[in-house]
Parts: sequence; C-alpha cells; structure tokens
Amino acid sequence: MVWRAASWKEADLGCPSDTNWNPQAGDEIWLVNTRNLGDCVSDCKLAADLPISRWQGGEFRASSLADLLEQTARNPEIRNVTYIHGNFTDYGWSIRRGMQVYNHCFGGQCVRPPIRFIIWSWRSERETLLGRDYQIKSQRAVAEGCRLNSLVSSFGPAPPIVIGYSLGAQATLSALSQPAAVDQPAWQVTLIAAALDPFFCSTLRNNQQIANRAERLVLFTNQTDPALNCSLRITRRSTFNPKPPSQYSIVPNLRGGRAKLEQFEVSREVGHHHAISRYLESATVTCHLRNLLSEDAADAAGDSAVWPAPPISDR
Repeated sequence: MVWRAASWKEADLGCPSDTNWNPQAGDEIWLVNTRNLGDCVSDCKLAADLPISRWQGGEFRASSLADLLEQTARNPEIRNVTYIHGNFTDYGWSIRRGMQVYNHCFGGQCVRPPIRFIIWSWRSERETLLGRDYQIKSQRAVAEGCRLNSLVSSFGPAPPIVIGYSLGAQATLSALSQPAAVDQPAWQVTLIAAALDPFFCSTLRNNQQIANRAERLVLFTNQTDPALNCSLRITRRSTFNPKPPSQYSIVPNLRGGRAKLEQFEVSREVGHHHAISRYLESATVTCHLRNLLSEDAADAAGDSAVWPAPPISDR
C-alpha cells in the first residue's frame, strides 16, 4: 500500500488555491500545533509558548495560548469545535484537511450561531515502514490525548464538540480517559473511521470514565476501509491476537455510562477509501456534523436553520 502526502513548507500558511476558505461571519478559526513537542508526556499542561495561530485577513497569523483562552472566556457563548486529524498527515495537510471539514460541514451561509473551529495539528508524518509507523503513531495518539484534554478542559461552560478522524479518534478517546476538570461540561464526540492503539484498548473495556465524560458519542464505521483493515493486520502480528480490538469494539465497551452512544456503518457511502474528504461525501456523516449545531441554530433562527442533506455518494 502506497501512502502519499503533499509536502508543504511551514511558511505556506495561506489558503490553498483549490480550497476557498471564507469563514462565516462571527466564526473564529484557530490552529494548535503540537508537532514540536516530544512523545513523552509527563505533564499534560500546555506550555504558554505552544505554537498557535488564528485565521485573520486571509491567512493564519501567529497568536498564543493566552489569546485563545482569552477569547473562549470573553465569548463563552461561541461553541468550540475541535478537529483532530489522523496518520500520515504533515503540517500542511493538517491545515488543508481541517479547512475541508470546516468548509463542507460548517461553512456556507446557513443561519447558525458562530463557532470557534480549532484544528489540532499533531506530529503524524510517515516516519518508517508501515507496520512500525502505525505502532509509533497509535502510541503517540494516546499521549496526544493528554494534551488535547488539557486544552478542551480549559474552555467555557458550553459542551465542547470534538471530532476525531482515524488516529485522531484514538487521541480523543485518550483525552476522555483523563480525569475531568471541576465543573467540566460533558463532551459531544464524533469518531470517524476510528483507528485504535491495541494496548489502550485494554483500558477501554467497561471504561465508565470515558462513557461518563461524553454527553453523546457518535461513531462512524466502515468495514471496507483499507487503512483500518491494514491496521488490524498489523495489530494481529504485533500482539499475536487473532481478534484484536477494532472500530467495532468502541461502542460495546462503553455501554452503561451516561453517554448516548450511536454507531453508523457508512461503507456503502464511502466505499474502499480512507480519507476524511471521502467520508465528508457521506450524507450520513455530513448531516450529523452539521446537526451538532442544529439546536443552537434552531434557537437562533427557527426553521431557517435546517441544513439541506447532500446527495448520497456510492463512490
């Protein structure tokens, strides 16, 4: 299996020519970059000098953690939506994929309250041979969850919306496994094509902490996803487990907590692909993501806030 990703320079922070990113009025777009942080997480607290940028004037401009937290405190009514990408994603592609998620699901001119969209960019460029690379990244995603929890737990009283794709789903589950802050609101979680670290999954069984920290957890599975099936083969070889945990292990292991658990199979709509852009072609996925804001939108604008469903793709 050959994996390719475009190589962007860090200076190329502007909008790609094929992605017309024009944030809706009132929205804030942020980029959190943890790529220069080490794999060992002894302290989940984020450093004050963590590289953070904000989309302003048609480009990402340097900002700071203090500025981001100040904005969340000053405007607590703005919902925080955090997107965490998957493996084999360099710095530039993390921006591009985040832009695609925002554009496709939250952009446009639909009447809705403003959102604060945060792209979480973690170190996931390909580093070595496929099998070993997956082991490294799945373990790194577990550690990344500690940092993710630290930031999201610093937001205001509104329930944060967190979207994890592929190994970004692992980072999200790892974040939920961390102790909750005092008065931390329950998260609204969406996991798409979830790839899992096999050793983390031993803590997933009947994990009431994860199940209780989420208000709602929606999982989109795809039995034909080649990358997820490849990760299962890697896990079988590395753990000598003929039936390793998979995307289908998540919901059964989290039953019994406070979270409302939902699972949708989207293989018919997505097909034999592993790319967030292909999952965004799924009407099931896209309508769910848009409807995360539907209650807020309904409060603001009544029936005018209804999102039209895109056509189902059989590709």
